[in-house]
Amino acid sequence: MSKPLANSASDRIAALSALSIPQPSAAAVQAAKAHRAAQKLRAAASTGGQADVDSGSLVAFTAGVSADHTSAALNSTLLAAMNSDTLYDRNDASQVLNWYANYVKILQICGWDSQAFGFQTYQASGSSFSINNAIIEIVTAAVAGGPEVAVVEAALDALKNLSTDDPWYVIWDSHTHSTSGGNFQIVPVTDSNGARNTLAMSCSAFTFTTSETTTEFLWTNYNSSSVTLKYGTQTMTLDEDIWDQVSTTVITKLGNNANTQIGNLNI
Repeated sequence: MSKPLANSASDRIAALSALSIPQPSAAAVQAAKAHRAAQKLRAAASTGGQADVDSGSLVAFTAGVSADHTSAALNSTLLAAMNSDTLYDRNDASQVLNWYANYVKILQICGWDSQAFGFQTYQASGSSFSINNAIIEIVTAAVAGGPEVAVVEAALDALKNLSTDDPWYVIWDSHTHSTSGGNFQIVPVTDSNGARNTLAMSCSAFTFTTSETTTEFLWTNYNSSSVTLKYGTQTMTLDEDIWDQVSTTVITKLGNNANTQIGNLNI
């Protein structure tokens, strides 16, 4: 495991307080609030799961994950991604490993037992493939076919069903790729009925380059020879004693980004 930036509570708080992230405009905040109010969200009991666009991550929660744990996962990953975005070009293949190193470091400070991602190249079984199908294959292997797979599939379907001008789709699309590649995370989350210190994220990190034009990149049927898709997976658990020390600092640092960069999907 890479060494965290800070160990004591005061050091962690100081490190998080010093992070640089942009703040959204007042107009962006109001637009996000209006869109959220207009959404016809499913009743919490209808499917049991939840999924959110979280900047360049798609975070999917299995049934029973508590509200506090949901907030912890979304807010900590958002802060880690936003700070990494200020330091590195997330979609530049020459900078992506540094981006992930910082991402992991911030999660460690927040209390996650995260480690450096070990990336490997995805080997397609045929002459063409979609990144969407590769995600399902990789996540299924990472969680041994657990209930996380169903919520990830539902999250991907919900994202696909958004119009391209939907604010939550725009957030995802603007953070995850350029015309020649990208960087994104698929993050299924579980806990044991909200019990303390049981929150776990099975984070799958993806980066890709392509010689084909990239638009709706998840569902494009790529020629296998024109795309290099790399991925790393790990399961992280949250030390809530640490999170309790830093959560207020994380929320304060995010400010209105929690309103403009996180959007719930209907699954």
